[in-house]
Amino acid sequence: MSIHQRFFVGFVVALAGGALVGMIATAELGGAGIPVAAGIFGVLLAAGILVTHRLAGRISAPLRELEEAMHRVAEGDFMATAPAPTSDPEIASLTTSFTQMRDRLKDTMISLELAVDNLHDKQEQLVEVEKLASLGRVAAGVAHEINNPLAVINEKAGLLQDFLAVSGEFEHRERFGTLLEGITDSVKRCRTITHRLLGFARRVEVTVEPLDLNEVVRRVREYLEADRAEKGVAIELRLAEGLPTAHTDRVEFEQVLINIIKNAIDALRAGGTIVVTTRSKNQRWLQIVIADNGPGIPAEHLKRLFEPFFTTKEKGKGTGLGLFVSHGIMKKLGGRILVDSIVAVGTNFTLELPVRHIAQEISGE
Repeated sequence: MSIHQRFFVGFVVALAGGALVGMIATAELGGAGIPVAAGIFGVLLAAGILVTHRLAGRISAPLRELEEAMHRVAEGDFMATAPAPTSDPEIASLTTSFTQMRDRLKDTMISLELAVDNLHDKQEQLVEVEKLASLGRVAAGVAHEINNPLAVINEKAGLLQDFLAVSGEFEHRERFGTLLEGITDSVKRCRTITHRLLGFARRVEVTVEPLDLNEVVRRVREYLEADRAEKGVAIELRLAEGLPTAHTDRVEFEQVLINIIKNAIDALRAGGTIVVTTRSKNQRWLQIVIADNGPGIPAEHLKRLFEPFFTTKEKGKGTGLGLFVSHGIMKKLGGRILVDSIVAVGTNFTLELPVRHIAQEISGE
């Protein structure tokens, strides 16, 4: 029975009871029964008022609780609960509506917060992209300015080599030829570096060539020997024999390997160890695992590891571009980088490289 119905029934019962008692008293006692009937009617009326008051209290209490809960929700407290279940259908309906409103409002607020966070992330990414674009333009300009004098140096060195070839024997001739070869080799190295710089500004085509993975690892270790010795760490090689010959861009892949091993050297303290392992995952994939026993990378940083300008190094010691560029290179080469790290235990970087580059598979070579 609804609240309105209870009020109406109580009111009718009180009036009907009072009228009935009055009629009986008047019929039995005549004129003397009027005061008695009036007294009984008053008692019934008082009882009706008392019942009505109690009923009003049962209604107002859950309504006050509901009002308080609504105020809490309005202040952002979505843990506010509705009044306890009641047998009154109107109160139960209000409680259900309040619960639905609270849950929907909570979901809306969560969605709004996620949208705001996503907007902030997008804004930060736009800023980073603009930084990267600016860096690419600067790199392209620097590479162009360096290439011009390099071309002159290479031309003059080649001319001297031609003179040396047609000239007769003279003192220090062999030494002179060795120095010229060193100049031309250095020019080639500088051109490789400018080639990498241009990679920031525009897409550089991949040059696919046969690659002995173990030989590349040995060369990279030699290249980083000075860094290793300065830091006082060890680099162990565990190279599998009989690996298939990879077909990829040597310069690009060496850049990735150098960057990751250099990062491991920077992360270690004196006495630390880096283990570089080569192995065949299957007939289609080769793996190079760079494992260190350094401090490890926190889980919250792992998901941002390949973002541009994100670095865990001290301020001024890292640009946040190394892993970002390495990730892009591996993707361009048809491979991928996997990371596994445990804080205070160490970090494993796994480079997966296809035995055959995608361009070869398409051409059927």
